[in-house]
Amino acid sequence: MDFDFGGFGNFEAKTENLEIKKAKKYSRHWSITDGGSIHSVPLAVGNMIIFGSVDKNVYAIDASTGKKIWTFATGGIIFGNSPAYSDGKIFIGSFDGFMYAIDAATGQLVWKFRTGDKIGIMKAVCSGGVVYFGSKDGFLYAVDEQTGQLVWKFKTGDEIIVPPTVYENIAVVGSFDNFLYAVNAKTGQELWRFKTGGELMNEMPYNVYDGILYASSNDNFLYAIDIKTGRELWRFPTGKYGNSCSAIMHKGVIYHMSRDGILYAITREGKEIWRFCAGSLLSVSPVIYDDRIYMGSEEGYLFCLDLNGNELWRFKTGAAAWSPPVKIGNIVYFVSMDCHLYAIDETTHEEIWRVGTSSQVISKIEPPYAAWEAEIKKSEEVAEAVEVEEKYSSSTETVNLSDYGAKSEYAGKSEYVQKSEYSVDFVMFENAFSVGTFGAFSEDALSPDLRMQEVLHGI
Repeated sequence: MDFDFGGFGNFEAKTENLEIKKAKKYSRHWSITDGGSIHSVPLAVGNMIIFGSVDKNVYAIDASTGKKIWTFATGGIIFGNSPAYSDGKIFIGSFDGFMYAIDAATGQLVWKFRTGDKIGIMKAVCSGGVVYFGSKDGFLYAVDEQTGQLVWKFKTGDEIIVPPTVYENIAVVGSFDNFLYAVNAKTGQELWRFKTGGELMNEMPYNVYDGILYASSNDNFLYAIDIKTGRELWRFPTGKYGNSCSAIMHKGVIYHMSRDGILYAITREGKEIWRFCAGSLLSVSPVIYDDRIYMGSEEGYLFCLDLNGNELWRFKTGAAAWSPPVKIGNIVYFVSMDCHLYAIDETTHEEIWRVGTSSQVISKIEPPYAAWEAEIKKSEEVAEAVEVEEKYSSSTETVNLSDYGAKSEYAGKSEYVQKSEYSVDFVMFENAFSVGTFGAFSEDALSPDLRMQEVLHGI
């Protein structure tokens, strides 16, 4: 790994000689500038592919031809805001602070609900006639799906950019205050909270399998938590730059991506099976169709792997392509920050068509690791030689990673220690918990391989 210190020349610093530290609150998602870039997990509804864009518009595209069917203009940037579908309506949030309900057939406004701040990196979740979503104002909202009227709202300690997970009668959401909160999905009453060591910032809902919630944090861990009690079952260590991905499960194996560009295959007991190094940031979620793993990357690649972590093919776009694709028949649809929706033939890996947004200006965004700093550790060989000097000066050279692309150098067997430096606490609120059958999901119902549209857009 090479670093240019401007005037001091280049030198090589091995990863093990760098101590990565969080230097500030993560804010990359709010740094996006105007343009036509797309970061929105595409939604398939009938023969339409629907997504939002930084140009403030929601698009419905004919899946066969790539022709625009309708567009809907919001009042703000749509970045990381992925559409959800229920009962003929599309639900999507915007930086203007509104959650919009749009008629899926016509593209006309049904209703809009205003929050106290921006809605970004947020997918609404529909369950039992209620739409659940969070906002930068720190509230988790429950709104009537038909009328847009508030049912309840729940206050956390900081902004929310994690879509809620609804399982039975429980709604779980993560906050930038480092806590996971579980509330009664019908009343908004808190049931328990679980403390991690970093911000919670997933862009897709957490998944639940057999009553176990899989949630990742910027403290570099993936957690397995009993969703009814908030009790930690195990944790799995990832890389050094946090997590913003929702883990998925397929055929009893958990697949999870970390922000330093690694896809992990993990057992249900939290043990590593294999890892794949993509070479740049992975941020949203992998998906699986027909035993093929698909994921996008900071370098603009859509990767296709087999279930053993072997790369089968990749497709390059003109900018970052973080969002996972949706697949209909033999066609894979995915978006890129280069302002296009792509349709790719899954067999030949050839482009069928692409469609652009209203602006072809690629939006700018803060570098992926701007919130982290690397401190150069002193080597053991020179430790004794500088011992006397350290009595008078103990300064440490610091490298800000915001200006550098960081490729993962991990390979093979995991060398991370299975113990967090953070204490993990949860608080159980007695007599507040009641279990019903509200929005229950089985493992099959949550499997992208079996029902992708329901998994990504109907939970």
